[in-house]
Amino acid sequence: MQELTPNPDYLYGVELLQYNNLISIFCILLIIVVCLVSAGEEQSGTGNEINPFPSPSASAYNGDYVTITKPGKYTLERDIEHINQAGLLISASSVFLDGMGHLITPATGETGDYHVGLRILGYDGAGDPVQGVTVTNITISGENTAITIGEAESMAAMTDIGGSVIIRNMTLTKNQDGIIIYTGLACGIQDNTITNNTGTGLSISGKETSVVRNTISENNIGIVLKGADDTTLSENIITENTHAGFIGEDAKKSLITNNIFVNADNVLLTGDTEGYQFYDEPAEGTTIVGGALQGGNAWSTPDGKTPMPPGVSDVDKNGIFDEPFVITEGIRDLYPLVWSGSPGISGVTDTKEDASLVKIPESVVTPIKTAVPVQQTRAPTPVPTIYRPKSTISGLHVRIISDTIPQDIPAGTRVDVAIVLYNDGTETWYTDDAIGIQAREDAAIFGPVWMSIPKDTRIESKQEVAVHFTLTALKQPGTYTLIYYAGKQKEGVDVTFGRGYKKEITVT
Repeated sequence: MQELTPNPDYLYGVELLQYNNLISIFCILLIIVVCLVSAGEEQSGTGNEINPFPSPSASAYNGDYVTITKPGKYTLERDIEHINQAGLLISASSVFLDGMGHLITPATGETGDYHVGLRILGYDGAGDPVQGVTVTNITISGENTAITIGEAESMAAMTDIGGSVIIRNMTLTKNQDGIIIYTGLACGIQDNTITNNTGTGLSISGKETSVVRNTISENNIGIVLKGADDTTLSENIITENTHAGFIGEDAKKSLITNNIFVNADNVLLTGDTEGYQFYDEPAEGTTIVGGALQGGNAWSTPDGKTPMPPGVSDVDKNGIFDEPFVITEGIRDLYPLVWSGSPGISGVTDTKEDASLVKIPESVVTPIKTAVPVQQTRAPTPVPTIYRPKSTISGLHVRIISDTIPQDIPAGTRVDVAIVLYNDGTETWYTDDAIGIQAREDAAIFGPVWMSIPKDTRIESKQEVAVHFTLTALKQPGTYTLIYYAGKQKEGVDVTFGRGYKKEITVT
């Protein structure tokens, strides 16, 4: 029998305390022993050793990976620091996720070559399009891409998958790219702060995308439309992007009005340029710069001090310059907005409590089996299929600490083994919590794919429990690596806790 030692990455540092006399040392040791006995701590080994597995930090569980697989309303109750290539994955329609202001970020140097904070798939597990998803109130930082929507490999043929996805009130900062919409129909990007990303703040290749009331600043590129169709940009602050504020690549039917542009190059267009319109017919309504007549956009030089077009007047004082602004050859803003040139505009209102935003009912309603995409370009609304609140991460947390799997197993034989789980969270586990072990790769061939904790189990914080199961060795001799993850599978949420636990065995 071989027992694996705990991963040292999970252990807290221990300081060597020095004292000037033996009496002080004796007193301190006596206090520690009394405290341990009083608390009833679970012991390992001989019973005289302090359990070396502390509870996770208050802010994050290192290595968690959350997957939402069923419709419903969810909340995020912890930060996610992930070692997988995605921190949170949504593969179901009719999902509302409130991040409660928490953070998604990769564990330093452990996520591989490419990692994403939030990935919304184009298809669910049954192969149907994912539609009607709203995600709000999360900060994502340090990723290659903060959010992806749809499937990159399906862009040419399947631009309508990933329908009616709403990304709202998010903070996406210090990533490489902010949001990439590979495929999506009637998606909405609303009231987000997308700043200080080294690549592109927002890249769109979908249909009928609505981009409203976002601050997209201090990225390399603010917004890119790549072959996008029927895109609406309105009430966005697009400023201080070092390469360009807006780049269009063969986009079609793009309506871009009532935005602020203050960038090194405000607009760069390639390919077919006939699909861009940077104005709408003047109409009464408060503009992003506080005017009373809406029409085109507000333009300024990169330093934000000189309004554009320079030297043009507004004789009738209606808030629109008397002459069009030439954006590039053949492209004009016919009704450029009059403003001071400063990005700090008092007319930009706080939209967090905007009554026009989608309101998700708190009451229990009957789930809809088939979500229907919203066919509109302005403020698309997801399908509100809510049947009860759920939580993606709570005080539950699990680690695998040891096993009884033999190192050598004769070919074709069965052997009863166990893996020991340790409760390093703050809450007591019960059978109904659906805690268990996920088998991956070779481990899923040798034994069950999922092993739950025993029935009628109550495991207090800092206690252990053994999960027993049977392995059947393959008939082919060789060396195999068994990989197991501690996890939770319940109510549409699959959570993988921490790093994989590996055990190398030899089939003789």
